[in-house]
Amino acid sequence: MTSDEDIPVVDAEPVNESEDHEGEGGDKTAAASNNWAGTLVHSFGHGLIQAPIDGVREVVNTLAGSKVVPKVQIVEPPERHEVTTPQWQAGKIGAGAGLLAAGLVISRLIFRR
Repeated sequence: MTSDEDIPVVDAEPVNESEDHEGEGGDKTAAASNNWAGTLVHSFGHGLIQAPIDGVREVVNTLAGSKVVPKVQIVEPPERHEVTTPQWQAGKIGAGAGLLAAGLVISRLIFRR
């Protein structure tokens, strides 16, 4: 048997995710922009919440002929990614799914039985 004194103890350094990482071009937002799952969720939220708000605002302001409804920003728009990257594809899928979910919710509200 070994005693506790025979086991080496190594202190781990804390990980700071906001620091620059090698191989990412020195950009502090590179770690966040490489996260396709985060992009998917952010785009879904924007499509579900912000896109219908913007759509209603545009319709009302167009019909009124002036800016009756001010711009309301609940969810920031997702950042743009280079075409055909996993982040770009995740953004498109998330935005489409968010708009589809918003359409389902709105249709349920309109055609309630």
